[in-house]
Amino acid sequence: MHLNTLQKFILISLVFFLMGCSYAFSQNKHTTDSLENVVKSSPLDTAVMGALGDLFSVYIHNNPDKALKMAEDGFAMAEKKGYKKVSARFLNNIGYYFYVQNNYAKALDFYHRSLKIKEQVSDKKDQTRMLVNIGNIYDETGDLNHALDYYLKALEQFEDMFYKQGIAYCLNNIGSIYDEQKNYSKALDFYKQSVKIKTELNDKPGIAKCQINIGIIYKNLNDWNTANKYLTEALKTAETTCDKSLLALVNLNLGEINFKGKKYKEAEAFYLKALEYSTELDNLQDIHLIYEGLIEVYATAGDFKNAYQYQDEYLKLHDSILNSQYQNKIAAITAKNDKEKQDIQLKIKQSETERNSLLHKFRILAGILIIILVLAVAIAFIKHN
Repeated sequence: MHLNTLQKFILISLVFFLMGCSYAFSQNKHTTDSLENVVKSSPLDTAVMGALGDLFSVYIHNNPDKALKMAEDGFAMAEKKGYKKVSARFLNNIGYYFYVQNNYAKALDFYHRSLKIKEQVSDKKDQTRMLVNIGNIYDETGDLNHALDYYLKALEQFEDMFYKQGIAYCLNNIGSIYDEQKNYSKALDFYKQSVKIKTELNDKPGIAKCQINIGIIYKNLNDWNTANKYLTEALKTAETTCDKSLLALVNLNLGEINFKGKKYKEAEAFYLKALEYSTELDNLQDIHLIYEGLIEVYATAGDFKNAYQYQDEYLKLHDSILNSQYQNKIAAITAKNDKEKQDIQLKIKQSETERNSLLHKFRILAGILIIILVLAVAIAFIKHN
């Protein structure tokens, strides 16, 4: 069946709609079964690809290997049908699978492949989001210069599209890069630009994050008054969001600011509030820092009983964190060794397959040569007689 341009546009639009609605599906068994039934029985390729996109979103965090299979099947189908935009989406999904698995090299490979297609089909918005995804990986792996390059490219494109959410996000990330590089003047500039746009968007959590980042920079510059100003504003903003992670972070930093200003009662109150939120979130790293702050507060104020109590808790948690880090390293080494073992086994299998294929071809060739030789001898014998 040949499709005209309008029909192709409608079909491709349907695919994007189905894939974009993945989070609207409930992740219960009934919905999953319904989607899998679409994959198994629907005569419409577009519906199947949409269902595969949805199933990827359903499975990626609870059954990632199954999610990968859905993305690979969707990509193969999109490639066969020549739907480049859909192919790019599935390549992005495969890249995200490897990102979740902390295999950043493979994630980057698939993200770059997806980006290349998006550039070919002029999918500007998704292309820009892909630039951000790639920048995020470089940022996480500590390749700050590459991360900055991709964030700046994304920022320029978001500005061309007047897409404020994207602009604010990139400005914040660029500020974060300069912050890590200790280029505080540039970091402050980008953070403040981000706050301005997030205020226009009424993005309270985003505003609070930027205010905290700005406050921490001034804290690092020992400008305690300005740091206190931004962190106090961040606390007011964070309180409107009920975001416990933000509330824990801002209270922790206000505890430190007040301790530096020798306001020990205020510092104690902020640290204890931060401890309350961090305990609810089971954030051991922050709890570790809060214990350290409380020990300083109580020891300086001469409250040695409380100082000793938190010192004891601090040491227990310190040992626990070290043990957890050790176990994580062992797990990472084991996973790496298992992966290398699997790669070696795969290479051996591929080598055996190639060898068997060559042997098969050699046998066929030898058989043909024997037949030719027999025919030649027979012809010579006939001519001779």
